[in-house]
Amino acid sequence: MHKVRLGSILLSLFFLFAGSLVGWLVGEDVIDREKTGSFLQFLVAIPSAILLFQLSIYRNATKWLGPQLKFLGSISLTLAWFMIALALPVFWSDVVGIYPKILTIVIFFILCITNVRFSKESFDKQWAQSGKSAFDKLFNKETTQIDWEKIIRSMKHDFDVYIPGLSKKSGNFVAIIAVGVLVIGHFIREIYPALSMMAWAFSFSIGASWCLQMGAYNIMHSQKVRGLEREYAIRFQAA
Repeated sequence: MHKVRLGSILLSLFFLFAGSLVGWLVGEDVIDREKTGSFLQFLVAIPSAILLFQLSIYRNATKWLGPQLKFLGSISLTLAWFMIALALPVFWSDVVGIYPKILTIVIFFILCITNVRFSKESFDKQWAQSGKSAFDKLFNKETTQIDWEKIIRSMKHDFDVYIPGLSKKSGNFVAIIAVGVLVIGHFIREIYPALSMMAWAFSFSIGASWCLQMGAYNIMHSQKVRGLEREYAIRFQAA
């Protein structure tokens, strides 16, 4: 399992504000000057909040297993923000109408909520099938250390793009299409700026929801560790 170090914070800091910078550059040509102030505030506020959360658990994450898993889950928020920031200009631009904006928001939240729910359902199922037995084999009351990575591997969560109503194969196919749409959106940005931004928003919504699925899975592990610690009156050291 990846150890949490200072480099983890610095890497997250880089991707958080690199996403904001690229989002600003993308939006510079399509957002009216009077709206750039609120756009910039949003580009600073969200990554700052994510970074502050990571800093708040960083120290414990270097020592204890539960916060370590929570911190690793928060890295997925960093990656999700990087993608979201690139799609944000669509919501500040007058080129795109209000209804496409609303549709984009609805699709984004549906994808995010269903991917988080998929992650939780998968965790609960896999824990009952193999995770609990793996824990029982590895757990020793005489030590505060446990190889949680082995438990994660035993559960075999499938990190595929989850799109409600579609099979695993169809969801992966849509994800591949989203990459193609992203490329097309880049090449038509000068001719059809509205379509270009919608293409980017569609593609990055799928990518961001997949990142949140990964993050939620780590958070589920963190919560399970916390529950086990209360049950056995013990605190597991970071792996």
